[in-house]
Amino acid sequence: MPPKGMEVARVVRIEYTGYVKESGEVFDTTDEEVARKEGIYREGEKYGPKVVVIGAGHVIRGLEEEIEKMAPGEEREVDIPPEKAFGNRKKDLVKLISLREFKKAGIDPIPGRYVRIGGLMARVQSVSGGRVRVDFNHPLAGKTLRYKIKLIEELNNDLEISKGLLDLNFPPGVSFELKDEGEDLIVEIKESDASPEELSIGKEAGARDILEYTSFKRVIFQEVFPKQ
Repeated sequence: MPPKGMEVARVVRIEYTGYVKESGEVFDTTDEEVARKEGIYREGEKYGPKVVVIGAGHVIRGLEEEIEKMAPGEEREVDIPPEKAFGNRKKDLVKLISLREFKKAGIDPIPGRYVRIGGLMARVQSVSGGRVRVDFNHPLAGKTLRYKIKLIEELNNDLEISKGLLDLNFPPGVSFELKDEGEDLIVEIKESDASPEELSIGKEAGARDILEYTSFKRVIFQEVFPKQ
């Protein structure tokens, strides 16, 4: 674990499903079966228990606060108000933009469609009189969310935490083994279906988290290329 005197973050593994309280619409889940049933399944998404570092912003603030109160094996159903989820809706994030700007960018502003404008995502509300009304608020802004949560386990040693953090950061299709070499963590990548760019991003993010939340001082990645 981190050296004496260093604040130790709580690292847990959870399962959850998130609903919009008012409508019952499922918007997020760690359960693949639920995702398929509710029509929100995403190809390439990692389903199954998720590692969360309390205080790291891996989940919304209200959910993190509830997880912090839970013990391993505990299940809860909680409501999260907008101010602890995706914020309240803001009128100044609804804007009128000239239709010409969309045409220049090659974007067809169909009402209901999400478009990227200036690097930000927005929902097209309406098109009228040569102007397009777009909403830059988060789709869940202003909504109270309901979560069903299960805290499966708390991770208490450096190898467990490191594996969880790599699972969190690596894309699907990457298998690896870990070796504790004192101050060094050796990550041996056995197989990878990820692109070189995806793997590089996963390595960088995973190493950064491991160095922050464990006592390892170096993370060394090794790739295995077996003879065919």
